Amino acid sequence: MINEDDRAFEKHRGADRNWRAISSAISVALLADLLFGAIPARAEASASALVRTYDGGNTETKDTIKLVLSALYDGLDFMNSELAREKRSRVFCPPLRPTLANDEILDMLRLGIYAHPEWSDQPYGLALLSIAKEKFPCKSD
Repeated sequence: MINEDDRAFEKHRGADRNWRAISSAISVALLADLLFGAIPARAEASASALVRTYDGGNTETKDTIKLVLSALYDGLDFMNSELAREKRSRVFCPPLRPTLANDEILDMLRLGIYAHPEWSDQPYGLALLSIAKEKFPCKSD
């Protein structure tokens, strides 16, 4: 038999779960707005804004940013694979090893915009491409 204390506890636990779900949804929505929001003449946040958001973010925000950067880097790597398949010059040439870990990609972005402040105001995708080209140049044939 369930008593009043049990009902109150279950109600509180359910409200706590709902609040966490709402809080998570708000965090994701705010991050999505920052990353993909409507900014005139710019499709994505600047590299420095992304790093600042990461540095000030909670665990979920940080994980989302690392996932976005990882997906972006994977896309650039797929582009390179397609260029190579077509016997065209690749844009950058990373060493043959397992793909970079999420933390390594974030560190690469952070160090790249530190070394090249002119890249910090570029959209983070363009900055990551510029950094990958510098970090992994292709040897001339």
